[in-house]
Amino acid sequence: MTKTWDNRINDFIKEFSKDFSNPGQCIDILIKEFFPQFESDIFSLISDRSKNLFNFEIIEKEIKNCDKILKQLLKILILYRDDNENEKRDYYINNLIDQCNILYKKLFKNLNIIIQLIPIHITFSLIHLTILRERQKFWVEINEDWDEILDMELNQKVDDYKNYFIEIYSKWKEWRKQQIIINTGINEQKKVFGEVIDTITKRSVSYKPVDSKNKTFYVNVCDRTKRRLFNESNAEFMKIFMYTFTLDKFKLGYCEFPTIAEPSSIGTLWFGVYGRDTFPDGIHTSDDVELNYDLSIDKPNIITGININEFNIIDALKFFYNNHPGTLVGNSKGGHLTTIRGLNDYYNYVIAVDLYFNYRILCAINFHFSNGESTGILGNRINSDVKKITCGPIGQNNDFKLIGVSMASGKGDPPQSFEGVAYISLCFQHVRVAD
Repeated sequence: MTKTWDNRINDFIKEFSKDFSNPGQCIDILIKEFFPQFESDIFSLISDRSKNLFNFEIIEKEIKNCDKILKQLLKILILYRDDNENEKRDYYINNLIDQCNILYKKLFKNLNIIIQLIPIHITFSLIHLTILRERQKFWVEINEDWDEILDMELNQKVDDYKNYFIEIYSKWKEWRKQQIIINTGINEQKKVFGEVIDTITKRSVSYKPVDSKNKTFYVNVCDRTKRRLFNESNAEFMKIFMYTFTLDKFKLGYCEFPTIAEPSSIGTLWFGVYGRDTFPDGIHTSDDVELNYDLSIDKPNIITGININEFNIIDALKFFYNNHPGTLVGNSKGGHLTTIRGLNDYYNYVIAVDLYFNYRILCAINFHFSNGESTGILGNRINSDVKKITCGPIGQNNDFKLIGVSMASGKGDPPQSFEGVAYISLCFQHVRVAD
């Protein structure tokens, strides 16, 4: 079975986190994971991995332009790995660094397309830092000399990459929001209309034109829907971007340290808002947006427990945090009460939440935990047709946890015209963030 881009990076980071005692061992792992002999190399997987997040045509073109240098880099990597007598390893390692410097300038010079190259930059940064780390760790053995500047160059390059990725993340978010277009106003039939179109994924949400003198009738709901579409894209982007949280491992003595999101803001993201006005994609009627609501505001923190009242809908939800109880939303007297306790920051936390909507209200929910268990589907006991959205998991190693929920109540449509949880937004954060 051919490994994916994510599998290869995950497996390489796992191996790199071990302490190698001999020159060439880590380079051998790098070659096997990134440039396998009988499979596509890791760069050829980036274009497909980047669809719906970037302009993959730009990515394909840039990889093609770098093909000659990448092949030369691989050739020297193999020469370095196979020089078991250390006859020319000092020459090869310096040549590798020269090739990386050439590729670095080529990949980072074009500011007009630099946002589109983030997956290439992440992949290349791991190669570049692996080579610098190899030189720093084994220079005395392969050259019989020591230069303290090697430590400085390695640490500086790690910091340079970290700072670059923090800065480019903000620029990607700004660019990605611009690709989600809102159109509102008065049409030729003198009716108010609204639509939100994601030009990258081609997804759209539209609202049926209605008679109204208020030309801004759909403005607020279109803003919320755009935020929902962006938040979903941002969560997908994070599955790629989160590998930048591993870069400190390349510093001297840090290879076994756990990954950490620094600053904490880059390791925090939201899903939603989900409700009758923004979800699902497709066409909505005007009465989906005529109801005003305010989301609960609970400060995100460690979630220690959850109360779920449910039967055919989610009648009520309440979350408990380590330093305060959250806001009860919905009707706590309705449905059957399920209580979850014993959640914490280290051993068991929520990694994903499945939301099920029908009757224009949240009718079922399923919490997934880091210990591999789940609540199962709570609610929708009559097994009605539902629209499902899954929030999380992010990463292959339970890397993000649920830390906050904002909600608002509302009434469902007949036959479930009862008060329950109608709108919900979920906040996830990397399991380790810098203070």
